[in-house]
Amino acid sequence: MDIYSTGALVRVIESLDVPVPFLLDRYFTLRQQSEDDKVYFDVKDDKRRLAPFVSPLKEGKVVESLGYQTRSFSPPYVKPKSVIDPNQQFRRRAGEAIGGSLTPQQRRDLAIAEALREHQRMILERENVMAAEVLRTGKLTITGEGYGTVVLDFGRDPALTVTLSGSSAWNGGAGDPVSDIETWAQLIQEKSGAVVTDVVLEPTAWRNMRQNEQVQKLLDTRRGSTSTAETGPLAAAKVRFVGTIGEFNLFVYQDRYVDDDGTEKRVLPVGTVIMAGPEMEGTLAYAAIRDPRAGFAPLPRFPKNWIEEDPPMEYVMTQSAPLTVPYRVNACLAATVLSS
Repeated sequence: MDIYSTGALVRVIESLDVPVPFLLDRYFTLRQQSEDDKVYFDVKDDKRRLAPFVSPLKEGKVVESLGYQTRSFSPPYVKPKSVIDPNQQFRRRAGEAIGGSLTPQQRRDLAIAEALREHQRMILERENVMAAEVLRTGKLTITGEGYGTVVLDFGRDPALTVTLSGSSAWNGGAGDPVSDIETWAQLIQEKSGAVVTDVVLEPTAWRNMRQNEQVQKLLDTRRGSTSTAETGPLAAAKVRFVGTIGEFNLFVYQDRYVDDDGTEKRVLPVGTVIMAGPEMEGTLAYAAIRDPRAGFAPLPRFPKNWIEEDPPMEYVMTQSAPLTVPYRVNACLAATVLSS
Protein backbone atom coordinates (compact mmCIF):
# COMPACT_ATOMS: atom_id res chain seq x y z
CA MET A 1 0.00 0.00 0.00
CA ASP A 2 1.55 3.31 -1.11
CA ILE A 3 1.03 5.71 1.78
CA TYR A 4 3.24 8.64 2.68
CA SER A 5 5.23 8.06 5.85
CA THR A 6 4.76 10.47 8.74
CA GLY A 7 8.32 11.70 8.25
CA ALA A 8 7.65 12.43 4.59
CA LEU A 9 4.47 14.36 5.40
CA VAL A 10 6.27 16.35 8.10
CA ARG A 11 8.98 17.28 5.59
CA VAL A 12 6.29 18.46 3.18
CA ILE A 13 4.82 20.69 5.90
CA GLU A 14 8.26 22.06 6.81
CA SER A 15 8.91 23.00 3.20
CA LEU A 16 5.64 24.89 2.75
CA ASP A 17 5.75 28.66 2.42
CA VAL A 18 2.85 29.91 4.55
CA PRO A 19 2.38 33.35 6.16
CA VAL A 20 2.80 33.70 9.91
CA PRO A 21 -0.12 35.58 11.52
CA PHE A 22 0.96 38.87 13.07
CA LEU A 23 -0.44 38.72 16.62
CA LEU A 24 0.64 35.13 17.13
CA ASP A 25 4.13 35.70 15.76
CA ARG A 26 4.79 38.93 17.67
CA TYR A 27 3.32 38.27 21.10
CA PHE A 28 3.35 34.47 21.50
CA THR A 29 6.95 33.75 20.58
CA LEU A 30 7.69 31.09 23.19
CA ARG A 31 6.88 27.43 22.55
CA GLN A 32 5.89 24.66 24.95
CA GLN A 33 5.02 21.03 24.24
CA SER A 34 3.30 18.86 26.83
CA GLU A 35 3.94 15.15 27.29
CA ASP A 36 0.28 14.39 28.00
CA ASP A 37 -3.15 15.59 26.88
CA LYS A 38 -3.03 18.64 29.19
CA VAL A 39 -1.06 21.86 28.95
CA TYR A 40 0.40 23.01 32.29
CA PHE A 41 1.14 26.68 32.81
CA ASP A 42 2.01 28.98 35.70
CA VAL A 43 0.14 32.20 36.42
CA LYS A 44 2.78 34.47 37.92
CA ASP A 45 2.33 36.71 40.94
CA ASP A 46 3.72 40.11 39.94
CA LYS A 47 3.55 41.92 43.29
CA ARG A 48 6.16 44.68 43.59
CA ARG A 49 7.69 44.34 47.05
CA LEU A 50 10.34 46.19 49.03
CA ALA A 51 13.25 44.51 50.73
CA PRO A 52 12.56 44.66 54.49
CA PHE A 53 14.73 46.81 56.75
CA VAL A 54 16.72 44.99 59.44
CA SER A 55 19.57 45.83 61.78
CA PRO A 56 23.00 44.79 60.45
CA LEU A 57 23.45 42.97 63.74
CA LYS A 58 20.30 40.91 63.28
CA GLU A 59 19.69 37.83 61.18
CA GLY A 60 18.43 38.33 57.67
CA LYS A 61 14.66 38.32 57.29
CA VAL A 62 13.20 35.42 55.35
CA VAL A 63 11.23 36.72 52.39
CA GLU A 64 8.29 34.64 51.27
CA SER A 65 8.74 33.45 47.72
CA LEU A 66 6.58 35.10 45.15
CA GLY A 67 3.79 32.71 44.42
CA TYR A 68 2.48 31.28 41.22
CA GLN A 69 -0.47 29.12 40.44
CA THR A 70 0.05 26.11 38.24
CA ARG A 71 -2.97 25.37 36.13
CA SER A 72 -3.74 22.73 33.56
CA PHE A 73 -6.09 22.62 30.61
CA SER A 74 -6.86 20.04 27.95
CA PRO A 75 -6.96 22.02 24.71
CA PRO A 76 -9.37 20.87 22.04
CA TYR A 77 -8.16 19.36 18.82
CA VAL A 78 -8.07 20.96 15.44
CA LYS A 79 -7.90 18.27 12.78
CA PRO A 80 -8.69 19.44 9.24
CA LYS A 81 -9.07 16.53 6.80
CA SER A 82 -9.00 16.47 3.00
CA VAL A 83 -9.95 13.92 0.38
CA ILE A 84 -7.36 13.03 -2.27
CA ASP A 85 -9.67 11.61 -4.91
CA PRO A 86 -7.80 9.08 -7.12
CA ASN A 87 -10.07 9.93 -10.05
CA GLN A 88 -8.92 13.56 -9.99
CA GLN A 89 -5.32 12.54 -10.64
CA PHE A 90 -6.21 11.56 -14.20
CA ARG A 91 -7.46 15.05 -15.02
CA ARG A 92 -5.52 18.17 -15.85
CA ARG A 93 -4.91 20.41 -12.87
CA ALA A 94 -5.64 24.13 -12.89
CA GLY A 95 -2.66 25.85 -14.48
CA GLU A 96 -1.35 22.66 -16.06
CA ALA A 97 -0.63 22.72 -19.80
CA ILE A 98 -3.57 21.87 -22.03
CA GLY A 99 -3.45 18.15 -22.71
CA GLY A 100 -1.66 17.53 -19.45
CA SER A 101 2.07 17.56 -18.68
CA LEU A 102 2.06 15.71 -15.34
CA THR A 103 1.74 12.06 -14.44
CA PRO A 104 -1.07 10.90 -12.14
CA GLN A 105 1.51 10.33 -9.38
CA GLN A 106 2.85 13.89 -9.75
CA ARG A 107 -0.69 15.24 -9.54
CA ARG A 108 -1.28 13.18 -6.40
CA ASP A 109 1.90 14.54 -4.80
CA LEU A 110 0.81 18.09 -5.59
CA ALA A 111 -2.70 17.45 -4.27
CA ILE A 112 -1.28 16.18 -0.95
CA ALA A 113 1.04 19.19 -0.68
CA GLU A 114 -1.87 21.55 -1.37
CA ALA A 115 -4.03 19.83 1.26
CA LEU A 116 -1.25 20.10 3.85
CA ARG A 117 -0.69 23.76 2.95
CA GLU A 118 -4.38 24.48 3.47
CA HIS A 119 -4.37 22.60 6.79
CA GLN A 120 -1.34 24.57 7.94
CA ARG A 121 -2.94 27.86 6.94
CA MET A 122 -6.19 26.97 8.73
CA ILE A 123 -4.40 25.95 11.94
CA LEU A 124 -2.28 29.11 11.90
CA GLU A 125 -5.42 31.20 11.44
CA ARG A 126 -7.01 29.43 14.40
CA GLU A 127 -3.94 30.05 16.57
CA ASN A 128 -3.87 33.72 15.57
CA VAL A 129 -7.56 34.18 16.43
CA MET A 130 -6.89 32.51 19.80
CA ALA A 131 -4.00 34.92 20.37
CA ALA A 132 -6.22 37.89 19.49
CA GLU A 133 -8.94 36.80 21.92
CA VAL A 134 -6.45 36.38 24.76
CA LEU A 135 -5.01 39.84 24.07
CA ARG A 136 -8.47 41.41 23.90
CA THR A 137 -10.18 39.73 26.84
CA GLY A 138 -7.64 37.84 28.95
CA LYS A 139 -9.81 34.79 28.30
CA LEU A 140 -10.28 32.07 25.72
CA THR A 141 -13.72 30.78 24.77
CA ILE A 142 -13.61 27.40 23.08
CA THR A 143 -16.63 25.86 21.37
CA GLY A 144 -16.44 22.67 19.35
CA GLU A 145 -18.31 19.60 18.25
CA GLY A 146 -18.29 17.09 21.09
CA TYR A 147 -16.48 19.62 23.27
CA GLY A 148 -19.24 21.99 24.30
CA THR A 149 -18.30 25.52 25.33
CA VAL A 150 -15.51 26.19 27.81
CA VAL A 151 -14.23 29.60 28.96
CA LEU A 152 -10.61 29.56 30.09
CA ASP A 153 -10.05 32.68 32.20
CA PHE A 154 -6.38 33.58 32.66
CA GLY A 155 -7.31 36.07 35.40
CA ARG A 156 -6.44 39.40 33.84
CA ASP A 157 -7.20 42.39 36.05
CA PRO A 158 -10.56 43.86 34.89
CA ALA A 159 -9.01 47.35 34.80
CA LEU A 160 -6.95 46.22 31.80
CA THR A 161 -10.06 45.86 29.63
CA VAL A 162 -11.11 49.43 28.84
CA THR A 163 -14.13 50.90 27.07
CA LEU A 164 -14.20 54.63 26.27
CA SER A 165 -17.54 56.33 25.87
CA GLY A 166 -19.08 59.72 25.34
CA SER A 167 -16.76 62.64 24.75
CA SER A 168 -13.72 60.69 26.03
CA ALA A 169 -13.93 58.30 23.09
CA TRP A 170 -11.51 59.01 20.27
CA ASN A 171 -14.45 59.97 18.04
CA GLY A 172 -16.24 61.83 20.85
CA GLY A 173 -14.76 65.29 20.36
CA ALA A 174 -12.64 65.45 23.50
CA GLY A 175 -10.68 62.22 23.15
CA ASP A 176 -6.98 62.31 24.04
CA PRO A 177 -5.24 59.27 22.47
CA VAL A 178 -1.73 60.24 23.62
CA SER A 179 -2.79 60.68 27.23
CA ASP A 180 -4.80 57.45 27.08
CA ILE A 181 -1.87 55.42 25.80
CA GLU A 182 0.48 56.83 28.42
CA THR A 183 -2.08 56.17 31.17
CA TRP A 184 -2.64 52.61 30.01
CA ALA A 185 1.08 51.90 29.80
CA GLN A 186 1.46 53.13 33.37
CA LEU A 187 -1.48 50.95 34.46
CA ILE A 188 0.10 47.86 32.87
CA GLN A 189 3.36 48.58 34.66
CA GLU A 190 1.54 49.00 37.97
CA LYS A 191 -0.34 45.73 37.54
CA SER A 192 2.49 43.57 36.20
CA GLY A 193 5.79 45.44 36.30
CA ALA A 194 6.02 45.02 32.53
CA VAL A 195 6.93 47.73 30.06
CA VAL A 196 4.84 47.69 26.90
CA THR A 197 6.40 48.58 23.58
CA ASP A 198 3.59 48.25 21.03
CA VAL A 199 0.24 49.80 20.29
CA VAL A 200 -1.78 47.78 17.77
CA LEU A 201 -4.77 49.56 16.28
CA GLU A 202 -7.69 48.39 14.20
CA PRO A 203 -7.84 50.67 11.11
CA THR A 204 -10.91 52.65 12.20
CA ALA A 205 -9.30 53.37 15.56
CA TRP A 206 -6.15 54.52 13.75
CA ARG A 207 -8.11 56.84 11.41
CA ASN A 208 -9.61 58.58 14.42
CA MET A 209 -6.32 58.66 16.33
CA ARG A 210 -4.30 60.25 13.55
CA GLN A 211 -6.79 63.12 13.26
CA ASN A 212 -5.87 64.24 16.76
CA GLU A 213 -3.64 67.36 16.71
CA GLN A 214 -1.41 66.13 19.53
CA VAL A 215 -0.84 62.86 17.69
CA GLN A 216 0.10 64.72 14.53
CA LYS A 217 2.66 66.77 16.46
CA LEU A 218 4.28 63.82 18.20
CA LEU A 219 4.05 61.08 15.55
CA ASP A 220 7.43 60.15 14.16
CA THR A 221 7.06 58.21 10.92
CA ARG A 222 10.82 57.96 10.33
CA ARG A 223 10.50 58.21 6.58
CA GLY A 224 13.47 56.73 4.79
CA SER A 225 14.20 54.27 7.57
CA THR A 226 15.65 50.90 6.58
CA SER A 227 14.72 49.14 9.83
CA THR A 228 13.13 45.72 9.40
CA ALA A 229 10.14 46.89 11.42
CA GLU A 230 9.23 49.15 8.50
CA THR A 231 10.60 47.43 5.44
CA GLY A 232 10.54 43.77 6.43
CA PRO A 233 7.71 41.27 6.85
CA LEU A 234 5.63 43.73 8.87
CA ALA A 235 5.15 45.83 5.74
CA ALA A 236 2.49 43.36 4.51
CA ALA A 237 -0.98 44.60 3.61
CA LYS A 238 -2.56 43.19 6.77
CA VAL A 239 -0.20 45.00 9.12
CA ARG A 240 1.51 48.36 8.71
CA PHE A 241 4.03 50.09 10.89
CA VAL A 242 2.82 53.71 10.97
CA GLY A 243 5.34 55.36 13.28
CA THR A 244 6.27 55.99 16.88
CA ILE A 245 5.01 58.19 19.66
CA GLY A 246 7.61 58.41 22.38
CA GLU A 247 8.67 54.87 23.20
CA PHE A 248 5.63 53.24 21.59
CA ASN A 249 5.64 51.50 18.20
CA LEU A 250 2.33 51.93 16.39
CA PHE A 251 0.97 49.21 14.11
CA VAL A 252 -2.26 49.15 12.15
CA TYR A 253 -3.57 45.61 11.85
CA GLN A 254 -6.51 44.42 9.81
CA ASP A 255 -7.32 40.80 9.13
CA ARG A 256 -10.44 38.72 8.72
CA TYR A 257 -11.34 35.08 9.06
CA VAL A 258 -14.33 32.85 8.34
CA ASP A 259 -15.81 31.59 11.60
CA ASP A 260 -17.18 28.10 12.20
CA ASP A 261 -20.69 29.33 11.34
CA GLY A 262 -19.50 30.50 7.92
CA THR A 263 -19.59 34.24 8.65
CA GLU A 264 -16.63 36.51 7.98
CA LYS A 265 -15.36 38.33 11.06
CA ARG A 266 -12.59 40.76 11.97
CA VAL A 267 -9.69 39.49 14.05
CA LEU A 268 -9.82 42.83 15.90
CA PRO A 269 -13.32 44.33 16.18
CA VAL A 270 -13.87 47.92 15.08
CA GLY A 271 -12.35 50.43 17.49
CA THR A 272 -9.98 47.97 19.17
CA VAL A 273 -6.57 48.99 20.50
CA ILE A 274 -4.13 46.44 21.97
CA MET A 275 -1.10 47.32 24.08
CA ALA A 276 1.47 44.57 24.66
CA GLY A 277 5.12 43.65 24.44
CA PRO A 278 7.55 40.75 24.86
CA GLU A 279 7.38 40.90 28.67
CA MET A 280 3.92 39.32 28.48
CA GLU A 281 5.79 36.05 27.84
CA GLY A 282 3.12 34.83 25.45
CA THR A 283 3.50 31.10 24.82
CA LEU A 284 2.03 28.86 22.16
CA ALA A 285 1.65 25.50 23.89
CA TYR A 286 0.73 22.12 22.44
CA ALA A 287 -0.70 19.06 24.14
CA ALA A 288 0.35 15.57 23.10
CA ILE A 289 -1.36 14.03 20.09
CA ARG A 290 -3.76 11.26 21.07
CA ASP A 291 -2.96 9.04 18.12
CA PRO A 292 -1.01 5.75 18.20
CA ARG A 293 0.64 6.58 14.88
CA ALA A 294 2.03 9.74 16.49
CA GLY A 295 3.39 7.71 19.39
CA PHE A 296 1.32 10.04 21.63
CA ALA A 297 4.15 12.54 21.21
CA PRO A 298 3.90 16.30 21.91
CA LEU A 299 3.96 17.46 18.29
CA PRO A 300 2.85 20.90 17.06
CA ARG A 301 1.51 19.21 13.91
CA PHE A 302 0.87 15.56 13.19
CA PRO A 303 -0.04 14.86 9.56
CA LYS A 304 -1.09 11.44 8.38
CA ASN A 305 -2.83 9.82 5.43
CA TRP A 306 -4.63 6.59 4.79
CA ILE A 307 -6.50 4.80 2.02
CA GLU A 308 -9.95 3.29 2.14
CA GLU A 309 -9.78 0.22 -0.07
CA ASP A 310 -13.27 -0.15 -1.57
CA PRO A 311 -13.98 2.16 -3.25
CA PRO A 312 -10.40 3.44 -3.19
CA MET A 313 -10.23 6.87 -1.56
CA GLU A 314 -7.28 8.59 0.10
CA TYR A 315 -7.46 10.99 3.04
CA VAL A 316 -4.94 13.45 4.46
CA MET A 317 -5.39 14.90 7.95
CA THR A 318 -3.35 17.21 10.19
CA GLN A 319 -3.86 17.09 13.95
CA SER A 320 -2.88 19.72 16.50
CA ALA A 321 -3.84 20.68 20.06
CA PRO A 322 -2.77 24.33 20.49
CA LEU A 323 -3.29 26.73 23.38
CA THR A 324 -2.20 30.39 23.55
CA VAL A 325 -1.03 31.21 27.09
CA PRO A 326 -0.09 34.66 28.45
CA TYR A 327 2.19 33.81 31.38
CA ARG A 328 1.98 37.44 32.53
CA VAL A 329 -1.59 38.16 31.58
CA ASN A 330 -1.53 41.63 33.21
CA ALA A 331 1.22 42.69 30.80
CA CYS A 332 -1.32 43.49 28.08
CA LEU A 333 -4.35 45.74 27.76
CA ALA A 334 -7.24 46.04 25.35
CA ALA A 335 -9.38 49.11 24.78
CA THR A 336 -12.44 49.90 22.73
CA VAL A 337 -11.81 53.55 21.87
CA LEU A 338 -14.79 54.45 19.65
CA SER A 339 -18.33 55.12 20.76
CA SER A 340 -21.17 53.96 18.58
